Amino acid sequence: MTALFVLQKALAHTINADPVLCLAHAAAWLDPLRGDVDDMDVSDSEDDTVFVALHILRRAFPDIY
Repeated sequence: MTALFVLQKALAHTINADPVLCLAHAAAWLDPLRGDVDDMDVSDSEDDTVFVALHILRRAFPDIY
């Protein structure tokens, strides 16, 4: 298991060293719905409910999102 932690730490260090990757990580973290989400396949799971709520918030209230 320690090899996995060492690799994860090296990957995090490499990502943090590159400004472009840092910006890409921040964009993905702050705007998870950046891609095209018009063809949503909605099911009854809790994750999909949060996804639909974020989608509605982004479309209806972009300033709040």
